[in-house]
Amino acid sequence: NAIMISLVLFWAVGGMISTDASGQGSCAMPYELVLPETGGVTITATGDTTGAGDALDSNGLCYPGLSPSILFGAPPPGGEHVYRVTMPFRGQLDVALDIAGTRDPFIFVLTSCGQPATMLNTSCGSVSLPSSELGVIEAGTELYLYVDGGPGGPPPFSSLLQTEGPYTLNVSAVPLVGEGEDCTGAPDAVRCERALFCKDEEGSLVCRAPVCGNGTVEGSEPCDGGDYCDENCR
Repeated sequence: NAIMISLVLFWAVGGMISTDASGQGSCAMPYELVLPETGGVTITATGDTTGAGDALDSNGLCYPGLSPSILFGAPPPGGEHVYRVTMPFRGQLDVALDIAGTRDPFIFVLTSCGQPATMLNTSCGSVSLPSSELGVIEAGTELYLYVDGGPGGPPPFSSLLQTEGPYTLNVSAVPLVGEGEDCTGAPDAVRCERALFCKDEEGSLVCRAPVCGNGTVEGSEPCDGGDYCDENCR
């Protein structure tokens, strides 16, 4: 299957980068996506998994113990496209699909192509993966993104179970910054490390830790100084 990767760079948060590339979309020859050093820039790849090769056992990952069945088991296996990306910095990765209709393909993120045990995400059948599922990813980490669909069953169930088809994959990387560092552009272009939040200090945005007991709810604090807070502001 031919695939077109569209990348057009706009030097702004949420911009895109675009180029053309081709390949087999498998572990032997994955499609390459180059993540820019600028945080929050979205890269898009447009393709169609109809008739693509099927090497990853998505049913084994998402429906353990179920054999493919039209009515009561896992959906039939189907074509997949594999993308390789390398994290340009320590941070988080946001992955999402745009699809037409009600299809519900899988997205998987693996650190070793073709090795299900290295899958980072914990959900299946989702068209988006929150960065919280993938955790913090170190600079230089190589990742394999799978767009995996199913061919559907025989009539009249074909359209019901059909998950192969056209899609647009959206990928963006966001760097994490530490205590006292500039967090202008958060949360799209930059994010604070865990347990920190982006605080406005007289017009400057910096990452700070919440201060328990100062009477102000900050960051992840559910309360601070109220009747329902314990000594740890929880």
